[in-house]
Amino acid sequence: MLSNHKTYFLTILACLGFLFATGQVQRGGVPVSWNLEETLVDDSHSFIVLPELDLSALLEEDLQNENNKTAAQRFAYPHSVELNLDNSGRWINLENGDRIWQLAIYGENALSLGLTFSDFFLPKGSVLYMYTPDRDQVIGAFTSSNNKENGVFSAIPLHGEEMILEYYEPFARRNDGRLEIRTIAQAYRDMETMARDSSPATACHVNVRCEDQSDWFEASSSTVMLTVGDGTQWASGILLNNTSYSGRPLILTSYKALRGDPSAWVCTFNHTSASCSPSVAGKLNMSISGARLLESDLATDLALIELSLKPLVEWRVQYAGWDRSGQIPKHVTSLHHPGGDVQKIAHYGMSPFHGSWAGNLTWQVPSWDIGTTETGTLGAPLFDEHKRVIGWFTAGGNNCEDAGSPDHFAKFNNAWNKLKKYLDPFNQGMTSVDGFYPGYDQVDQEIIKKELGLFPNPTQDRLNVINESEEGFLALTIYDLHGKVLRNENYSGGPIFLGNLTPGAYILQLQLTESIIRRKVIVRP
Repeated sequence: MLSNHKTYFLTILACLGFLFATGQVQRGGVPVSWNLEETLVDDSHSFIVLPELDLSALLEEDLQNENNKTAAQRFAYPHSVELNLDNSGRWINLENGDRIWQLAIYGENALSLGLTFSDFFLPKGSVLYMYTPDRDQVIGAFTSSNNKENGVFSAIPLHGEEMILEYYEPFARRNDGRLEIRTIAQAYRDMETMARDSSPATACHVNVRCEDQSDWFEASSSTVMLTVGDGTQWASGILLNNTSYSGRPLILTSYKALRGDPSAWVCTFNHTSASCSPSVAGKLNMSISGARLLESDLATDLALIELSLKPLVEWRVQYAGWDRSGQIPKHVTSLHHPGGDVQKIAHYGMSPFHGSWAGNLTWQVPSWDIGTTETGTLGAPLFDEHKRVIGWFTAGGNNCEDAGSPDHFAKFNNAWNKLKKYLDPFNQGMTSVDGFYPGYDQVDQEIIKKELGLFPNPTQDRLNVINESEEGFLALTIYDLHGKVLRNENYSGGPIFLGNLTPGAYILQLQLTESIIRRKVIVRP
């Protein structure tokens, strides 16, 4: 029996109580056992040892996919397993009836280990952690807030050959939890962020966080790293805005990135280097587990998914703008995660050509003035000079050692029939939208009066205002979605004319005698 755990666990709960978690989002803290006398998994029956990998055979298979970058980059081998709370690991019973389940997993020469659960249900009061034996890496706590209806859950990998799972279950919820692991992803490739700086094959890549690329810092937060195929492959993608500026978490990527069940994908935001040079490995804590497939189309190389939750406001994630007009841009830029690395930038200072790949029309970039692409770029966005998405990476041969082979990006306008109902849900007919940060209009806890009506919204040039409250108007202010003041004037009521604003989304602030009201307003063409 182990003692003195209860006071410690209550302390953990007090530290965690103010945080919120769902999807991949974690609550922090440390495993319960770390304050107990027995903390090591020393029972040989609680270890799972993975079969040895045939590395040469795996690398030979990978070579077939890397020439034209037409597939997500495999970095790990999926071991199919059926490990659960009943058939593996060990239980440690605590004096008050609570208990802890621990399972250790070992893969010789593994660069990292990642897990996908086919059945993941944590009852209230329970917590799950994953950590390395040296306690240097910890992910969790995962709680009941991480449960999803389909029971599928994926966790970001832990670096190294060994990881420990630890599940704490209170006595009141004994036997209510379910954990069934279906895949252990054993990595034989690593991100190798710093090593890539000096390798001839990757040294020409440029970090998006370099000072001379500062114009792209905002758009960089909308470009994501996707871990697909039950945690075994990397691709890139882009979080898109829509014409209603609703903040719906829609991710666009390549059809060829569709590997495995999207409900087990992990989408990571802000995976960037903290410095320009040398590159510094990015943190992977801004991640969301799980998505559902909305649209897929081989003919246009389209895959559109919706994440299981929205990115947290404090992550400062931008929803990218787009342009479906098909007009030729003056110059183009791609942001991407080559080889699962921190985000890189590739820039071409002239207009791209009209091209084709596998029978599909594309934007063809003959070479790059800054940076390049490689395996793992698949699905990465192509931006025009207005920082609007006009395509996504589908194939190509350009790389650091061969700058003369063109890259191809699927055309946004060619896929519009598939995208329209998601990106223009109210059929407003906009040909382009800009990027925005959701939550700007929710920064302050402002009073929203039921007696105040604003219509029509969306509108073309005029907003009618109905005020049945006891307060009178004093002033109005119109902001763009970055907080820039566009209009600031006295206002006593009546229609508000918006015809001088370009189509897009704005924040309308009305100053009343005792309160401030902010509403999002859409101006359509």
